[in-house]
Amino acid sequence: MSTYCNVILRNDFVNAQNFLKRIVGENPHLAPAMLCLCLTNLLATKSVDKETLKEITKLRMNPRWGDDSERAWLHVADFLMQARMYDKVEALLKKCLKVNRSSMKALEMMGMVYERQENFTEAAKFYNYAWDISEKRDCAIGYRIASLQFKCQNFVQSIQISKQVSSS
Repeated sequence: MSTYCNVILRNDFVNAQNFLKRIVGENPHLAPAMLCLCLTNLLATKSVDKETLKEITKLRMNPRWGDDSERAWLHVADFLMQARMYDKVEALLKKCLKVNRSSMKALEMMGMVYERQENFTEAAKFYNYAWDISEKRDCAIGYRIASLQFKCQNFVQSIQISKQVSSS
């Protein structure tokens, strides 16, 4: 937490990176430190440390750092999606969903993966799961579902979902 504060308030990237590298060296399975190290590298050098990303993907779920592990996996999945490595993204998101089946962000990202692969029915299925978890209140996901239904030429469903989104 103190490292996040140093980075955000003072832009003290060098000390933060040294501190985080020391912590990761002592405890290589500490998800919060690895995630913070990735973000510090990204902010400092505008590049991603690929070795740290690989180590994050290999992390096992630790109940003590559960949210941080999930957050780290989602960040790595986002980086991989930007690099168009959809098979690795899918594997990482499945790992995340195995741990937390109600991860709305992971379900939404799975929908994005299938949408970019032009598998619109699977994408709509995952967006529907994410929308159900948000209790049908996330308008962006609802409109994505309507758009996918339109692409699949399910016009009636597309209109119904659009009306449901606009009324919420």
